[in-house]
Amino acid sequence: MTNRFAIVLVAFFSVMTAAAPAAADPVVVGSGPCVYQGGYCTEFGTYSEFGPINKLSFRAPNSGKVIVTATGAMQCLNTETRVGNYGVIDLSARINTPDEPFSATGDGVTRFAMRMPPVTTSTPLGESVAVNLSNTRVFKINKGPVSFEYRFVKNRMDEGTYCYVHNLSLSGIFVP
Repeated sequence: MTNRFAIVLVAFFSVMTAAAPAAADPVVVGSGPCVYQGGYCTEFGTYSEFGPINKLSFRAPNSGKVIVTATGAMQCLNTETRVGNYGVIDLSARINTPDEPFSATGDGVTRFAMRMPPVTTSTPLGESVAVNLSNTRVFKINKGPVSFEYRFVKNRMDEGTYCYVHNLSLSGIFVP
């Protein structure tokens, strides 16, 4: 009687595990680095307008979640000689979907705020600061085409300040 019960139990679990759906493997996608022009991806200053710095698009095989990560660097500088309340660069950055309104205080926002010293006779080219643009955000997505972008908004950027973005890329890990 015990052997028969053990055989039925093994057969039952064999059928149940064979019928269970296998978990799908994660899908890894990447944008590649932003498009270079003159040694950097994009430059912006006080009066510059700009759109997304880089985009990531792919077709999701199912609904699920995607972890989107941005990696890259930015170099900022002040070319002004004025002292006092000048040389401020205050930016917010975020990984967004193209149809999502950008919010400088929203989920996943990274803020970069700095006061750059003025140009002096000992620093005729001005001083610069390197900024790490790393950021990560998790999105729930549906099956089909999806897109993400990395964008900035200027909170304050004084006259004579500039930033240059280098090597910004986006990557994603999709899990059904």
